[in-house]
Amino acid sequence: MEAIMSEFFNDTTTAFYIILIVWLADQYDAICCHTSTSKRHWLRFFYLYHFAFYAYHYRFNGQYSSLALVTSWLFIQHSMIYFFHHYELPAILQQVRIQEMLLQAPPLGPGTPTALPDDMNNNSGAPATAPDSATPC
Repeated sequence: MEAIMSEFFNDTTTAFYIILIVWLADQYDAICCHTSTSKRHWLRFFYLYHFAFYAYHYRFNGQYSSLALVTSWLFIQHSMIYFFHHYELPAILQQVRIQEMLLQAPPLGPGTPTALPDDMNNNSGAPATAPDSATPC
């Protein structure tokens, strides 16, 4: 893969770093993107920033290609941090809160009431008394 890309870019270093960036982006997508928004939109941002590098490299014949690649990588990192901070981290924190609530709940076991006692849920057979409608609230 590096040999093919180095023929296109006329530089093995640039080809290596592009392969590395794509691999890291794939790892980020596989490990960190769990919410529907991140799955749907982050890859589009990655493609946009990566395509911008290719367009620049093609338009200016590889002049300042390493600087353009670094700039593209910084934009990609920014999008990774943005999507993690705004979409993934709140989902992780919500899962932690749910787990903490479940761990603090009393365990259900034999002898533990699962319903309200009869006098609390009005199952004693006596009709419920309606509040006096003459007195204003």
